[in-house]
Amino acid sequence: MKKVVFLTAILFCLAAVCNVNAQPRFPRTSQKAGVTQTIGITDVSITYHRPGVKGRQIFGCETTDVLPVGGKTYPCLVPNNQVWRMGANEATVFEISEDVMINGQKLPKGKYSLHSIPGADTWTIIFNKNWGQWGSFTYEAKDDALRVMVKPETSNPQEWLVYDLSEITENKATVSMKYDKMKVSFNIDTGDVNKTTVTQAQTSFLQLSQQTANFILSNKMKDSYADALKMLDSAISVRATFGNLSTKARLLAEMGNTKEAITVGDKAIEVGKAAKANTAAFEKTVGDWKAKTN
Repeated sequence: MKKVVFLTAILFCLAAVCNVNAQPRFPRTSQKAGVTQTIGITDVSITYHRPGVKGRQIFGCETTDVLPVGGKTYPCLVPNNQVWRMGANEATVFEISEDVMINGQKLPKGKYSLHSIPGADTWTIIFNKNWGQWGSFTYEAKDDALRVMVKPETSNPQEWLVYDLSEITENKATVSMKYDKMKVSFNIDTGDVNKTTVTQAQTSFLQLSQQTANFILSNKMKDSYADALKMLDSAISVRATFGNLSTKARLLAEMGNTKEAITVGDKAIEVGKAAKANTAAFEKTVGDWKAKTN
């Protein structure tokens, strides 16, 4: 009878009350945390889980296992010479919105898992392209984007692992991980913020000018051809590229000015080849213009 009542209750729940698609959320021992900071125009974020010390030995022991072995107990939580996720649960994720320098070495913008290889005197900090992995159990060095060497420091006791950013200026900051009595840090340099801002604005201007001129040309908006030429000339004055020069040449040809189109077209091919662009199709177009004028 009890089984019947239980099954009836379950069926009633599934049919009328319970949301069967809802997934229960259970608390985790090492809770999720994150820190974000804008440095100049670069957004930096670190997402991690915070293990506790809980009376355990955290650092200082040795192992020959380069990667942690599931189910194996080591003399300490984070052995020297073993790849560590620099947190708990999923690997710590480090994300930057622009290219930066980490301790003087370039790291392209993107999302990375953050690992380390602790040592008695030096630590290796690793930025790995596989940011969605669990811990460091499936870590592969072939996916590394960057490795830097740092010196560990002794710090005040820290029960729960924490990351922070300090010594922040308009283009620099120091990232530190503190856990137990250990502190490891690395520096972020975003470069000349003003120069980067101007470069990005120029790139956007070049792209928008060329896209607009191409739109006008593709749709044969003859009343706007003169405006398109002005836009392209302004873009070329900032930086001549194969794209804006070839677009200008095609526009001139469409307007009946084949002689000038050839001159600009030859310049476009020269600039394109220097930039290793694929100019073959456009070279044929210019060749056709030349054949018609002979």
